[in-house]
Amino acid sequence: MPRIHPKPEVFDGLLRLFPEERDRLFRRRSRSGEAPEGRGYRVLSWRSSGAEYDQAVDGVLDRFRPRIEAAVREMAQAPVLLSEILEHPPEQWEGVARGGDRFRSLALCRLILDRSHEESVETPRRGERLADLALTVIDWLDPARYGDRVLADARARAWTAIANARRVAANLWGAEEAFRTAEEHLRRGMRDCLEKAQFLELKACLRRAQQRFPEAVRLFRRSISISLCTGQARSAAQAIMGLALAEQYRGEPERAIRLLERANGLIDPGEDMRLYGCIYFNRILFLIDAGRLLEAQALLARRPEAFRVLGEGVQLRVRWLEARIALALGRRAEAAALLDQVRKGFARREDSYDAALASLELAALYARIGKVEEAGRLAREAQPIFQSLGIVREAIAASIVCQQTAAAERLAS
Repeated sequence: MPRIHPKPEVFDGLLRLFPEERDRLFRRRSRSGEAPEGRGYRVLSWRSSGAEYDQAVDGVLDRFRPRIEAAVREMAQAPVLLSEILEHPPEQWEGVARGGDRFRSLALCRLILDRSHEESVETPRRGERLADLALTVIDWLDPARYGDRVLADARARAWTAIANARRVAANLWGAEEAFRTAEEHLRRGMRDCLEKAQFLELKACLRRAQQRFPEAVRLFRRSISISLCTGQARSAAQAIMGLALAEQYRGEPERAIRLLERANGLIDPGEDMRLYGCIYFNRILFLIDAGRLLEAQALLARRPEAFRVLGEGVQLRVRWLEARIALALGRRAEAAALLDQVRKGFARREDSYDAALASLELAALYARIGKVEEAGRLAREAQPIFQSLGIVREAIAASIVCQQTAAAERLAS
């Protein structure tokens, strides 16, 4: 009877479960007197019969079967354990996770960190708390079972999630500290390419928020290169979108639009509606900044369902796009009303940076239509927020609005 041989991706999956066994599976010490290759190992050529191949594969699987079965059980239990933890208030999560050995699971840590990244988009403080929980669980894991280097990667991933949540919450100083810690753990890890690509992408997002655009662009490009070389199309698309945002922020909307077209070609909207919606949103934003208002308006009306899966924060940003289009088309009253909705929405969500940015745009609009007192009040509210976050350009812009409105008020009196 013919045997069904495991596909290469099956072996790849097994190796990702047990990365420290990677060299032992595919490399052997040279049996001859020749000098060893590379790290003291060389790849053996295999010119055996089908029966010998089957025997070798069966031997490998037999050797790892107990660990594979344990890993499969661990992955199956992780969603149940996470649900059990999240049924409680956040302040009780750690206490629940201390409830027994069944919570000492690397698969649970990975699931917690996946949830942390999802939550950080809308509720970054909750995302950071989840990443803190993952760190606590990692500290309880047995290095003899998982390996020191695997746990170092897990800690790096957790600190990266903390850094990203802090960035989204506009805590740029805290994000910088967390990234430094993550990088220290990453150096002690498995040197996995995918771990490195995600770290570089999220660190680039911080550099973009800090307006350190040349460094952000370099980091995004490194992440894209690693993701493409390892066949990770989704990761590459996400990093390309981040690069496009960096180009847009430094005044290159047409270049940003072309980058988004590349990112869009790497994903299937049916399989990843969230990422597709983000790319679609940013394409509209870049068209507005490029002055292509009718195209932007048409796209905004064409696919409203693209934004429904993205949460309240993105819905507020969609209103923001509508405000910018209305303002560019001369509908100032409509733009002011929309910007006021956006400002209040972000303030309600305790998103200080975006609330301040919307306030600054509304202040500039009020100054243009003669509402000098309201403009000065909004600019004075926004300026200290930008200063505290180290956002120099917006802080200067707010200061200019404050000075202009103060001068106008003196003239009026």
